[in-house]
Amino acid sequence: IRLVTKRGSGVVCAAFFANGILFAQDATPRPVIDIVKDSKPAYIVLAKDEHKGVMAAAKDLQRDITKITGVTPNIVHSLGETWGKCIVLGSADCPAGAALLNSVGVAVDDLKGKWEVFKVRVLNNVGGKEQVLAIAGSNVRGTVFGIYDFEQKQLGVDPFWFWADHEPATRG
Repeated sequence: IRLVTKRGSGVVCAAFFANGILFAQDATPRPVIDIVKDSKPAYIVLAKDEHKGVMAAAKDLQRDITKITGVTPNIVHSLGETWGKCIVLGSADCPAGAALLNSVGVAVDDLKGKWEVFKVRVLNNVGGKEQVLAIAGSNVRGTVFGIYDFEQKQLGVDPFWFWADHEPATRG
């Protein structure tokens, strides 16, 4: 599964490669991150002191990546526990989460003091990692909304599929 983003803006806007087909709106070259490649998933990283709600959403993300790929990403609390590619989750109102995001080049000053907002960025060669997908929220709800928005719009998984008895199909 590959995430394709809009060049330069860091805003997640487009699509995935699925079964060798690129689904995107135009042919503009865009940064790509492989969430799972050759049965090796990206790590999910969040600060140990992050809000409990963010940890719950991270576990949902882990579960749903596993559902659609058959491969389970590890959830860790430090970039030092990872290599290659990472999904970094953090909240601007959690000092440890904000520091983790800053360590991969995602400033959160623009999120501080706002209510329930988030941003998503794909970054190359930052924090000693090959690639990072960062989901940053202004507060716990902003981060949780960002995670579930990513799942729905980019992974094509309804984050509450289990309530509707509509299990996502394995695609990876």
